[in-house]
Amino acid sequence: MVNLNHYKKISNEDLSQISAGRSQDIAPNLVKLRKLSGYTRRDLAEELRLSASTVAKYEEGLRVPDIDTLMDICHVFQTDIHNIID
Repeated sequence: MVNLNHYKKISNEDLSQISAGRSQDIAPNLVKLRKLSGYTRRDLAEELRLSASTVAKYEEGLRVPDIDTLMDICHVFQTDIHNIID
């Protein structure tokens, strides 16, 4: 489990946007972060303990990561959640 102590508190608005399925925002941001970091989809999938097809679905906007996965993604890329959901 990721240590959440140094991450910003997620607002109720952010949570509602995630649960409403704002994959159109998350998908391009995830692709951008992954490519900037030099990760392949397979690399990211291994880091997150997911299948490469799941990561592909996130990046294609077909699926939205749950909050725990979003926080794990933040940890991998050492970034704030707003860089993923905004």
